[in-house]
Amino acid sequence: MSRLRPEARVAFAALAAERLLPYYRQFHAETRWGSAGPLERAIDLAWEHVTIHRVSHEVLHEACGACELVVPDTDDFSTPLASRALDAASAALSALRACENPAPEIAAAAAESAWEAAFGAAQLRHAVNPDGVLIATPKQLTIAAASDLVRREEAAQSGALRRLASIALTDETVRELRREFASASP
Repeated sequence: MSRLRPEARVAFAALAAERLLPYYRQFHAETRWGSAGPLERAIDLAWEHVTIHRVSHEVLHEACGACELVVPDTDDFSTPLASRALDAASAALSALRACENPAPEIAAAAAESAWEAAFGAAQLRHAVNPDGVLIATPKQLTIAAASDLVRREEAAQSGALRRLASIALTDETVRELRREFASASP
């Protein structure tokens, strides 16, 4: 990550955030709480920043505030999708923050949210009791960490890092990246 140009770090964070949007949309459809709109806007602003570098501090700050309003409190919802929606909102916020401070750890925070979402979704496949309470054994956690969902997310992140290190970010290459790595969604 530290070898990437600043705009490539923002792109990496935006790709991770985009892969998580389906989780937020599912959460909203199930609960009728929140809105994916602010997250979509955040991702669009990150891509705008990558390609034309003209997103003002005020616009980024306003977009962060809008995203923060749609972050679910997982204690308020009984659906496991609340955690995935939280991951999606966290990744979108990381993409916005990377626009102003493209430090490797900020861009990596979006990727961490994406990995956690894949891992959490995999856990649900293997560790739910009849009451819907998550009970995971160490073996089940190991299985979840090696799941197809986690492997796909790791492959998307690795592939995006390789591509971002070797290309110039133009409108055309951004469209290609988004088709290839943002569509690797859950």
